Formats: sequence, C-alpha cells, structure tokens
Amino acid sequence: MIFYRGHWCPFCVGHLQDIQTLLPELEKRGYQVLAISPDDATGMQKMAERMDRPYEFLSDANLVVTDLYGIRRDEELPYPAMILLDKRSIVEWFYIGEDYKVRPSATQLQQVLDRLDAQ
Repeated sequence: MIFYRGHWCPFCVGHLQDIQTLLPELEKRGYQVLAISPDDATGMQKMAERMDRPYEFLSDANLVVTDLYGIRRDEELPYPAMILLDKRSIVEWFYIGEDYKVRPSATQLQQVLDRLDAQ
C-alpha cells in the first residue's frame, strides 16, 4: 500500500512514477499494489492518467483507512507511507514519512524486497 497526499502533489507523482518501475517485480513476488489517497474519483483519474503502468487507485476521502494505520497527518491528509503486507495481512515492512518531500526510492524498496526474500 502506498499512501499519498493527492494528484496535486509533485512529490507524490514523482514517487509513484519511480515505484512503478518496480511494479512487475512486485507482482511477480505476489504483491498487489494499492495507491491510496484522499482524492475523489476525478483526482484518482488525473493521477492514473500520469502513470505509465497501472496502479490500483483507491480513494480514502474520509481517511478511514489512513486512521486504521495511524498515519493521519492532519484533518485532510495522510503522512506519505508505504506498507508491505504478507498474504495473511501481517505487516512485513513499513515507512512513514514526516517530511512529505522524502520517500523511499524504487532502489531502496528493491533492497527491502531482497532482504525479505532472504529471511
């Protein structure tokens, strides 16, 4: 799961574009990638149109899912976050960023995947 602020956030767009290079690898390893934001359907469509590879975009307009993971930044936005769940929905790895400009790169995520596979 990738929690992002919205289609209007250039850091979110850049992060999703970087991570999309790993989508085939993630799918090969059995991960389903969900991109979650408070965007409405129009915002989700705008973000989907920017991406070369498809994500599964989900709207969390009321921040219900955001609150389940305890990553609400303020009344309207989640903290940027990435959460890897195993097949039993147990958290394998997570990143929660206080600085909305800083996110794990595709290279860093690849290293996490390799480390998880080695366990």
